[in-house]
Amino acid sequence: HVQEQWEDVLHFSSLGILALLLLHTLLLLVAYGKHFFENPLHVADFIVLSAALALESSHVTAGPFVVILLSWRIVRFVHAALVIADEYEHSSHEAEDRGKKTANASFSDRMKLQLDQQMEGRT
Repeated sequence: HVQEQWEDVLHFSSLGILALLLLHTLLLLVAYGKHFFENPLHVADFIVLSAALALESSHVTAGPFVVILLSWRIVRFVHAALVIADEYEHSSHEAEDRGKKTANASFSDRMKLQLDQQMEGRT
């Protein structure tokens, strides 16, 4: 009897989590409009979450399939973390390079460098 209660709790928890993730994806769809479909990862998330929610809510014994589908979310998380780390490293190297150029430049060269940086920011 206790085991059945836990199964129900876990089942409804799973449905809730899937529903929240799908809601997030649907909000992205609303926010991005037609541009949502230009990102294949967003589309894949939508398909995976829809399929997982449909399988989980239909009480079909597809546990391993749902786990495989949801592992896609882990891949997406790791990918996002790597992209953020790469962008941070790239931007910190650029800032470091700008600092070195500025420190070693004469006054007129520093002024030119600042103007160039401002012009780059406007384009």
